[in-house]
Amino acid sequence: MIQFGHNNIQPEDINRCVSVLQSGWLVNGPVVEELEREFCHFTGASYAIAMNSCTACLHTACYFLKEKQGISKLKVPDVTHVA
Repeated sequence: MIQFGHNNIQPEDINRCVSVLQSGWLVNGPVVEELEREFCHFTGASYAIAMNSCTACLHTACYFLKEKQGISKLKVPDVTHVA
């Protein structure tokens, strides 16, 4: 079998996941806010929005470009990840 990728999951990663699951905040909780803040700090961006998938990100970007920037024709690949 050809390995697609390699995961390097550490015990602290598992503990953090368990902590989030036990907190009751599966969406839009304090850990998401922490991720967005850290991402802004890491990239220098003013804002960040965590999303669940590349599809959601592309949809949001296309909406922004169409509605806010007036761009009517966009080219987006129909396959963004090999599943």
